[in-house]
Amino acid sequence: MSEKVPFERVANPEKPKKSCWFYGCIGAAVIALIAGGMALYGGWWVYQKLQFTSDKPAALPAVEVSDQELEAIESRVDTFASSLAQNEPVEDFRIDSEEINALILKHAKFGDEDAPFRVSIENDAIRTRFSLPLDKLAEELNNEELKGRFLNGAGSLRVGINNGKMEVFLNDLEVNGITIPATFLQVIENRNLMEDIQLPPQARETIQKFDRIAIENGRIVIVPKKTQE
Repeated sequence: MSEKVPFERVANPEKPKKSCWFYGCIGAAVIALIAGGMALYGGWWVYQKLQFTSDKPAALPAVEVSDQELEAIESRVDTFASSLAQNEPVEDFRIDSEEINALILKHAKFGDEDAPFRVSIENDAIRTRFSLPLDKLAEELNNEELKGRFLNGAGSLRVGINNGKMEVFLNDLEVNGITIPATFLQVIENRNLMEDIQLPPQARETIQKFDRIAIENGRIVIVPKKTQE
């Protein structure tokens, strides 16, 4: 059994941030995707097959949300979470990818850098583009060839709730313009990538109050459990 990886180990803000439960969930899902992809060959294809890495970071889409718009997004997220915490009736929560990216870019930090990924919503899946610097991995693996290189790619995820726990499954994965063959993806395609991610307590408590997560009209829809009369 592999060790649980706290989300804070990767995204570590200096102090608790507003709406952290939400960007924590989405960020952890993307981390799960990247970690799952890197685990396909036990990391072998990353540090021995350098064609899967690049010497330059990939450009990620800009996020154009004003401070006032961001405050409104945070307020909606916090109002929803507060209502759930107090077992108050609450409507389904809807959020689009631009709003999600604004929360992530504002709050989720990876060391001293901004979050190295963006998300979009396509059909019934969450799609992410990432550009992950590999310097820290190079140090951990004592591999000089990885220094100054980047893992650039994209992938799509299916996200759901099962017995109060978040589930994330991989649909497809592309790294450095190379599509990972389906034969290799079979190793993890039916595995919940969130199994090895430890969410912050607030995120876990909030998720336990979700009935399901759906994607409708380009938005993630969180359906809460019905409150008891």
